[in-house]
Amino acid sequence: MAIEKILLNTRTGVTFPYSDALAKRRHMREIDIKDHPIRTLLSHDWVGRWKGETVVCIASGPSLTDDEIEHVRKAHEAGACKVIVVNNCHERAPWADLHYARDHEWWAGYRKSWCKFQGEKWTGCIRSARQMGLHYVEVGKGYGLSTTAGMIYGGKNSGYQAIGLAHQMGASRILLLGYEMNPKAEKLHFFGEHSVAAGLTNPTHIDMKRWRAYMGILAEDLEEIGISVVNCSSNTALKCFARGEINDELRYN
Repeated sequence: MAIEKILLNTRTGVTFPYSDALAKRRHMREIDIKDHPIRTLLSHDWVGRWKGETVVCIASGPSLTDDEIEHVRKAHEAGACKVIVVNNCHERAPWADLHYARDHEWWAGYRKSWCKFQGEKWTGCIRSARQMGLHYVEVGKGYGLSTTAGMIYGGKNSGYQAIGLAHQMGASRILLLGYEMNPKAEKLHFFGEHSVAAGLTNPTHIDMKRWRAYMGILAEDLEEIGISVVNCSSNTALKCFARGEINDELRYN
């Protein structure tokens, strides 16, 4: 049964399914969540709503170019694809359909920036979802592709989770940009490094090696169920997906 209302603790920002007992507590306020993003904490009615679509996932690899972004923008405008941006990529593609980031520290550290993004904002962190009014997807323990509706696996990075989210949304084809995981690159991200002083972390060479291994497991699962994934990232060290150029793989009229 669909839940249409929840209770908000006005002091802590935490939300709860409605109950008469909680409603009598101090600091509780009833919220109509018919159109509120927090409803995704309670339902999976978003699963499959992009069925059959090509989805472009854009991560923050340092070789991501403005020309690549512009090509995707035009294809998106023509209705040829849906677009998920990861972490700071909302700055490069503010017109994207969906923005995803996992870590609470990221949401807290970049709040002045991401709050301007007009598309849907998604996270795998329930704390961030509750406190900041974000859409939520459960991140389960494991690697590869989750077949549980409304759940993705972590892979230790948000780019991995964005691919899982694209699958849950119903993508039949996934194109990757900025997925490099290349320890030999001059910069870690197109914008440089995250601020350690703000509580954010930056990946090490060991992290990237692990990420590539986890991506290999995900690639096998996606191939097994017939979802085509093409890595269009330049200067990439990620070898588990087919390679291509975004201009060739994503066409529009």
